[in-house]
Amino acid sequence: MDFIKYEHSSNNTPPDCVQPLVQWQHHLTPKSSGVPISCNWRINRDRYLHTAEELPSGWERHSIDPSLLPSEASDVDGSDFVFDHSKSTPKCFYTHRNAPDEQFWYPLPLPDPEDPFTVPIYAPFISSRTRRARLFPAGRLTADQKGRNNSNRPLKPNELPPCGATLSEFSFSIRDGKGSWAGVLLPNKEPLPEWTHSANETVELELVEIPLGNIPNDSMDIYELEEGYLEERPDTGDTYEYYHVWIEWEDGIAYRKGLGRMVKDRWEAQDREWLDMILD
Repeated sequence: MDFIKYEHSSNNTPPDCVQPLVQWQHHLTPKSSGVPISCNWRINRDRYLHTAEELPSGWERHSIDPSLLPSEASDVDGSDFVFDHSKSTPKCFYTHRNAPDEQFWYPLPLPDPEDPFTVPIYAPFISSRTRRARLFPAGRLTADQKGRNNSNRPLKPNELPPCGATLSEFSFSIRDGKGSWAGVLLPNKEPLPEWTHSANETVELELVEIPLGNIPNDSMDIYELEEGYLEERPDTGDTYEYYHVWIEWEDGIAYRKGLGRMVKDRWEAQDREWLDMILD
């Protein structure tokens, strides 16, 4: 959702940003040659965010006052400044003639009616080179865990987390080998296995880094994350940054077990190793 500057139909645009870290290829079989997968969204973001290139049909560019600081840019046209919090303010935003009330940080890659029809790609396998590390389950997330309210004050006994906080009974915390809280995982399947209900150092979980995500620490939307209210979640600095994906192997093929968020600096402190991964 990092392409949305202002959405007329919603006052709750998620401010999280995702940065891809790997180059994917698709395969017909695990042993067949890979074909690179291009990401038109990322190409458009890199092409138009800070440049004045010629626009695709239907798009219009609007300048932003360069004297505005990022914090002040949030007041422009009633929008939320949500794009790439770690970098400078974009110099412009875009609108499309078919959605004049919506504002975007860059033109979206829309299909052209005059383009010839292309047959969809059938590729049951994808691959990439990435890094992995192993961590341990640390118990399910529950409403009575020690947490913070939306003023960053520790919750009192029996006090509920802030309004809007996500309390999923299908997610659990993870810790590193030193016992430090490292993030949360959300399995694809329910219910959770018994070993997720409490800390368990006998079960190793293999995580790989695919994207890098971030969300402002002072955003109310951070409480929509399962771990948003937890006191253990680091809240220093401007943003909460994380990596994620949880996998398991079967006959040399990786399968995604679930998504998650692992705190960036704690992931980078792990003994990570490079691997060439093929995913079904």
